[in-house]
Amino acid sequence: MLGRHGAAEQIAAAADDEIAMAEKLEFFRRASHCFGRTALMLSGAGALGPFHVGVIKALVEEDLLPNVISGSSAGAPSGGKPVSPGRSPGTKPRETKSSRNR
Repeated sequence: MLGRHGAAEQIAAAADDEIAMAEKLEFFRRASHCFGRTALMLSGAGALGPFHVGVIKALVEEDLLPNVISGSSAGAPSGGKPVSPGRSPGTKPRETKSSRNR
């Protein structure tokens, strides 16, 4: 039995007389729309904040952080940090006066 990737590879490799190029392109366009994109949703509840940071850190280390990150309540600040202006995902937070005084 073929998985999704195996089936897609068979379609891509099929000769043009079996499956026309236009049909292949239409198939992959529809498949891309149906399967969508990977996203990360960080839920609320203040106690989960440290877990959110750990999950994001692990995803960054493995270069798996998705382009779409969303969060509610306690997840919102954690989800916003990797994409805040002036920072690249996975970089250490900049030290500020307020963070040094804690």
